Amino acid sequence: MSAASLYGSLLRLGFTAVGPREQRLQTLRGVALREGVVQDEAALSEGLAFAQRVPGPQTLAVAVWLGHRAGGLPGAMLAGACYALPGVLLTILFASMVLVYRSTAQWPGVLKGVGAAATALLLLTAWRTAGGAKATPPEVGVGLLTFGLVLVGAVLLGPSNPVEAGWTVNGRTLDADLALLGVALALVTPGLAILSLTTYVGYLFGGVGWALGVAAVALVPLLLPAVLASRWEAPLLESPGARASVRFFHAASAGVMTAAAYLLARAAFWSGEPWHGRWPFLVILFAFVAGLRFRREAATGLILVGGALLGFIAYAIFKA
Repeated sequence: MSAASLYGSLLRLGFTAVGPREQRLQTLRGVALREGVVQDEAALSEGLAFAQRVPGPQTLAVAVWLGHRAGGLPGAMLAGACYALPGVLLTILFASMVLVYRSTAQWPGVLKGVGAAATALLLLTAWRTAGGAKATPPEVGVGLLTFGLVLVGAVLLGPSNPVEAGWTVNGRTLDADLALLGVALALVTPGLAILSLTTYVGYLFGGVGWALGVAAVALVPLLLPAVLASRWEAPLLESPGARASVRFFHAASAGVMTAAAYLLARAAFWSGEPWHGRWPFLVILFAFVAGLRFRREAATGLILVGGALLGFIAYAIFKA
């Protein structure tokens, strides 16, 4: 096994890994076997079990676990960075293209169509993060609690909450429409969706420097739990409560994502719109059904493209 070869494979994967979590984990499984980090499926199952006991993205946890086996604690940190950072660079590229094309005539329709599709995909992500139909009643309760807490916070803040008023930094405002576009970019960019989203926000507010700085700050809490957990892998695997606590963490994350999808959709597609301007809710329904039906690697991108086309057509018809 060559550690350098493993890090190179993770770096390439960071530029190309798209699709649902299960497909990314399958790709990491192939990397582990091809690079000789593990010799068989039985050994690899330990890495997957490790990832299920660490809070945060499971794909990042598997990459960190592979790096730890190849090079100890420094290897774990390097493997995580190789897997996560390419998505940051791609997000900066995509965000720069957004700023170039946002002034086109049909931009409002395309933006709303993509945002509506992104809303549906965010809801699907929340559903799958929580475990879908396999979620236990206590996990459902945790998700509903966090969902309610986010909505209560938004109500207490009133019109001044960031979703309604937008975030303004350096004279630039990130409103609900642009935030949903960031969600769309995060869903199709290889790597970690949450890291791509924070990078996108940083770029809109302050360019490349802000994007890299925000990405570095966001990467630390994502990477640190997996790196530290890799140091105590055996006790973690033997802990009966570790996996259960992570499932509750995922349920809470799903509640936050669902609340964010609701608040962003309400601000972007409902507030102040005439009845014929609420066509994005039909796009949300279309995208949600399509996301349930198709789970191939290209499905997310095709659904967002479909949302953009529907938005282009709807805006040309309704002008709203």
